[in-house]
Amino acid sequence: MKPPVLASLASVFARIGLVGFGGGSSLVPIIEKEIVVRHRWFSDKEYLRHAVASSLTPGALAIKMASAAGLDIARTRGALVAPYAVVLPGLLLLLAILSVSSVVGGAAVSLIERLSVGIFLFIVLVLVLFIEKVLRAAQRRGAALAAAFAVFLLTGGPSVRRLVATVLSVPVDGLPPVLLGLGASDAMVVVFFLVLYLGGSAGWPRRTGGAATALAYVAFSAQGLGLPALPGGRAIPLALLALLVVSSVLFDSARVRRTRAGTPAASDDDLPQVFLPDTPTFLPVTFRSVLPAIALLLAVPAVLLLAAALLFPALSAPSGSGPNVFGYAWACLASTASTFGGGSAYLPIAEGFFVQGGFVPHDVFYAQLVTLSNALPGPIISELAPGAGFQFALSASGGSLAAAWTVSLLGASLTVAASVLPMFAFLGFYDRLRSSPRVHAIQSIVLPVVSGLLVPTALALLASATGVLKAQGGIAPWFGAVLLAAGFSILLVLSKWKKPADILLLAGSAGAYFVLLTFLG
Repeated sequence: MKPPVLASLASVFARIGLVGFGGGSSLVPIIEKEIVVRHRWFSDKEYLRHAVASSLTPGALAIKMASAAGLDIARTRGALVAPYAVVLPGLLLLLAILSVSSVVGGAAVSLIERLSVGIFLFIVLVLVLFIEKVLRAAQRRGAALAAAFAVFLLTGGPSVRRLVATVLSVPVDGLPPVLLGLGASDAMVVVFFLVLYLGGSAGWPRRTGGAATALAYVAFSAQGLGLPALPGGRAIPLALLALLVVSSVLFDSARVRRTRAGTPAASDDDLPQVFLPDTPTFLPVTFRSVLPAIALLLAVPAVLLLAAALLFPALSAPSGSGPNVFGYAWACLASTASTFGGGSAYLPIAEGFFVQGGFVPHDVFYAQLVTLSNALPGPIISELAPGAGFQFALSASGGSLAAAWTVSLLGASLTVAASVLPMFAFLGFYDRLRSSPRVHAIQSIVLPVVSGLLVPTALALLASATGVLKAQGGIAPWFGAVLLAAGFSILLVLSKWKKPADILLLAGSAGAYFVLLTFLG
């Protein structure tokens, strides 16, 4: 198949950006449907390579997967065009709504909330169908189901608690505490540590030690166990996990070299073949091959930062006199680089950098920016950070929309750069170890792990939709849950029976609940 032209690449990822609601892992099935099923640009194996690299590096998943696909299809231009194409639709909608709201008030936000109920329900349908597909396609279905269920048990407590509290109209604090409540990034750390540490084969001492280390990490990272915080936070446990993985890889590699030289191995276990010849169907990533893309990814925010500082001097206040555009740029980079999994995992990090950093008030951050970023399509990271920049620049410049748009675009470009650059580095490492049994094991486990993370996402979306039904239409939460269940059943039957286009299901779902809330409101 001939590679698609750049315009086709931009068009496809812009469409993904328009229908990709929910952020984080919820965009994985939407991207897979477009570039693997519909356009057949990649095989399942190649798509797994993108999913692995995106899951194991910080930043927004959709941005990284778009850039990885663009890099394989059109090299430098594709690596730059695809992530911006997936970001811009939601970002432009966000900036348009914030601009209108700054003039006419919160009516635009209320309109989006009413549309969000049906949108959330459609996203839940997409997530459920993707989970079903992953589990059906798994070669070892029992193991895939066990992995997905284990990840849900580790991470799903807060979402279950929130949904139950919403439906029963009781305070969240009145429910039993969450036992684990592990963050999505911590759950992925545990799973991938076990895969990388155990490798292609391992005796009982390594299995026992790996399990004990993973359980210790869970114990100190879980919300509900109440263990005292370790000095330095998670830095020490993460360093220990990395050290164990590196030592395991080096030990296994040494055993392979001794065996090939005719020296008996240390045990009778089957030796993992760490480096085997393998011819990829894509061009391997090297520093030289991605250097032009790296330069452009850094040049875009550099130009925007310079423009903001020169054109709007009020944004460049000295650091001691309050927030400035340089501090905002650092907050965008640092917050993106600190986030694994994207989506809701970014919310507490964004609050720490932008609310506590003084760039946006607490009530505006949650009542407006979080609401819009969840209701609009596209990666949440590339909407929350620019939204905070919009509010900061609007206030600091005395109400200049030009300043607000400039700083917002700066924030979006920084989240793209901070997401893509670590992924490039990982892809280079991944391509060199593509035949490792560890890499093969990660490939087999990554989609079941993502499936387990999608269940709490679906529950959180249902809780949000139930809350909007109550706030906008005065519908009792228990009855709102019934309405959502009925709507989901209809969408599921239509998707299985009539198989209409996704955009029709999305428009019908959003329109139906919008009409209902408008009538009741």
